[in-house]
Amino acid sequence: MGLAVTSAAGIFSQATCSYFYGSIEGTMTFSMHALLLCHELMGTARRIWKGVTVDDDTLAMDVTREVGPGGNFLGIEHTAVHCRKEISPTKYFVSKSFDNWVREGRKDLKDIIGDDLQRILKTHVPEPLSPSLIEKFNEILTKYGVPGIAPR
Repeated sequence: MGLAVTSAAGIFSQATCSYFYGSIEGTMTFSMHALLLCHELMGTARRIWKGVTVDDDTLAMDVTREVGPGGNFLGIEHTAVHCRKEISPTKYFVSKSFDNWVREGRKDLKDIIGDDLQRILKTHVPEPLSPSLIEKFNEILTKYGVPGIAPR
């Protein structure tokens, strides 16, 4: 409950960061699994915050009149153009049949996130800091008598 309330407050206030994503046990412990889960949930929350566009094009009253009651919107070009604009794709919360879930190894959410975490840890290469940012860091570090960061 605390995560949901605090996340909603962060979204509505348009906060740029939050200290608790990935923390568990009342922020006494950190979990990479929890961090990836929070990242997914915040992506969905950001999408909700963005809202849905309602205008003449998205309402498509002309298409509605053309197709008529009981008609099929799936074969209409307008549907093809707009059908994926308002969704928030997720990596961890996906719909699949029970048979597919069994066939794919009966993985629960912790296992799915764990597999993704291992992939990220093996393949991620962080972007190098820009020379101007390294220079600013070094100015601050020098001010406090700390050795600077060597540029890569």
